[in-house]
Amino acid sequence: MFDRAIIDTDRFMDLPMTAKAMYFLLGMEADDEGFVSYKKVLRIHGGAEDDVKVLIAKNFLISFPTGVVVITDWNTNNWLDTRRIKSTEYQNEKKLIALTSDKKYVLSNGLASIEESRGEENINNSEPSSPKINIKDLYSQMGLPGPAKRKVAKWQDEAANAIEYFTDGESKASSIFKAFKENNQKARIALSDCKELEKHSVMYFFKVFNEIKQ
Repeated sequence: MFDRAIIDTDRFMDLPMTAKAMYFLLGMEADDEGFVSYKKVLRIHGGAEDDVKVLIAKNFLISFPTGVVVITDWNTNNWLDTRRIKSTEYQNEKKLIALTSDKKYVLSNGLASIEESRGEENINNSEPSSPKINIKDLYSQMGLPGPAKRKVAKWQDEAANAIEYFTDGESKASSIFKAFKENNQKARIALSDCKELEKHSVMYFFKVFNEIKQ
């Protein structure tokens, strides 16, 4: 969901149309805590990295060297029961930010940690009263035909995750996609083995993949 308190501001309305669309896509793909790999979103949905840079410059996103971003106003856009939030996988990035008193993400500078801030919340509080708007309404409001349905097969999504995981994944992207397309189940097993052993080399992935294929 997206809050009108954010998208009805002049600051948001002054964004280029493509940057607005990118903001919506990042919001849809983000995890329960507002973190998302923008490179993965670009691979899946298309778009330009310049739009991500605009959102960062305008303080709609906080970026990290890993290619991960967090949506600054995530907690305004999304009211989630703290008991049901699934922790982000981007724990290193999470350690670098904090929550302000109005639940906005900022780079940490002596502020309370996210966990400390959330611990002060009363989980029985009613949902914030500011109106929400869903993605279809957003596109309609902008005069657009609506977001295109994802035409990405599950194996393609998994391959994109693998490319992001490996340190040399970008340079071996075509080979990784080929492996997941050829035998998705065995490629998933090989990737799982790499993660369990904390192996970040594509060479090790293919070593395991070829062994279990035999």
